[in-house]
Amino acid sequence: MNKILLVEDDPLVSTLYSNKLAAAGYNVEIAVNGQEGFYRIHEQNFTAVVLDLMLPEMNGLNILRKIRAQKQFHALPIFVLTNAYLGETIAHAREAGATEVFSKAATTPRLLVDAVHRYFSGVSPVSSRAAAKPAKSAATEEPDGSLTDKFLAQTSDAVSLSRRVLQNLAKATNDSIRITFLRDLYRPVHGMASGAAATDLQSVSRISAALEALVSQLEANPRQLNASLLRTLASAIDFIGSICAAPRLSLQRDPSTARILVVDDDPISRRAVTHALETTNLKGTSVESPDAALGLMKTTSFDLVISDVNMPGMDGFEMCKSLRTLPENASTPVVFVTSLTDFESRAKSTLSGGSDLIAKPFLPLELGLKALMLVLKSRLEVSR
Repeated sequence: MNKILLVEDDPLVSTLYSNKLAAAGYNVEIAVNGQEGFYRIHEQNFTAVVLDLMLPEMNGLNILRKIRAQKQFHALPIFVLTNAYLGETIAHAREAGATEVFSKAATTPRLLVDAVHRYFSGVSPVSSRAAAKPAKSAATEEPDGSLTDKFLAQTSDAVSLSRRVLQNLAKATNDSIRITFLRDLYRPVHGMASGAAATDLQSVSRISAALEALVSQLEANPRQLNASLLRTLASAIDFIGSICAAPRLSLQRDPSTARILVVDDDPISRRAVTHALETTNLKGTSVESPDAALGLMKTTSFDLVISDVNMPGMDGFEMCKSLRTLPENASTPVVFVTSLTDFESRAKSTLSGGSDLIAKPFLPLELGLKALMLVLKSRLEVSR
């Protein structure tokens, strides 16, 4: 019997994956942190390893590099689970010798078992590059109801904890204190991202994975933190809480198919916004003027509009007022991306019918997360 080591620190996720692997005929052992996993690979004769990259004690990427540096482990299959929005980490995992790389937001236990089966049956694995991208739809498998209920209860606690940590983070006065609170925030967010996909709660999985990536980026560079980012973090945490409080909400349409219109007279700014959307697997159509945007919106329904404010002729606020008169886009959410973040500008944004305002310069993941939330809100419906 093939013996598999699962290195995963979240108890709910490790239970889900180990149960599926065991039911498929594999002998599974669990290591709850990176250091334990590293030592057990050396101490026992495993035929495969399933490795989360975000682990306490020693991260999965370091384990992968150290294992591959040893000749006796060159052929050991190592299946990596990671966050699809951490593109650099995914690239490093491939370079370090991962057998396959899977996005947690797109991977259910069944998909992982299928990959292990393919490997041991001698079938060529799917491209790790493709596997790392968010899937267009969840795998068709019935989640364990009792574990889903347990995850929802844990998520309620994680959301409450995240809110408290965020309040402390907002009061932090220097980078060392910010890093401490960002690490405290990362732990519950990471748990939500891991458990949501495993229990097939795709909407929670997508938002929490993007949130996890943003928190990880801020931890690496806490000086990037500002009032706009704090609002985005708070909105994402509250959104996760609202979804989990209504578990009958289900994702009816894939958010990556959303029609998003980007309006800015500066071509560099337009490219920056479309790149930001790509960080969360969204795509945008860009135009250079409010007139061109309104022309499109007369005949095409968009899921989201992202607009600059200061543009020649008609500004973004005026454009927003005009689009509210168009039947096709009367209720389309509008996000303003601007350097004008004073109280008066925020008031104008609201009065014009805008949904939100993000400060320039922005982090791509911040705007990507904000856009993903707004698109998901329109695509969640109560399942019958």
